Amino acid sequence: MSTEFHVLIDDVRTIDVDVICRTPTEILDLLQKQGVTQDNITHLYLDNDLGDDQPMEGIDILKWARDRELVPPNIFIVSANTIARKRMEDVLHFDLQYVRDGHWWRKP
Repeated sequence: MSTEFHVLIDDVRTIDVDVICRTPTEILDLLQKQGVTQDNITHLYLDNDLGDDQPMEGIDILKWARDRELVPPNIFIVSANTIARKRMEDVLHFDLQYVRDGHWWRKP
């Protein structure tokens, strides 16, 4: 039986999830160490703007995960940056064939 595991990557927001990653390094390490299966990271809340001093933005993390087949099956884009949001949605839709379900993007 699988359980949901929710992760937020955001430098500012705090929501009720299992793990909050504040930097790109934290989320990349978590994805690499835990991998992505139905029994671990099932939901990712993804911000794009992660602070001026960070080497990556949310779009970079999404592309990194895409290239390594480590994108969780459920993605919720929390970014208020409309241009970045569109870029992330395009990766999910066109590159990964995820489908939109309300506010979530889901792996078919």
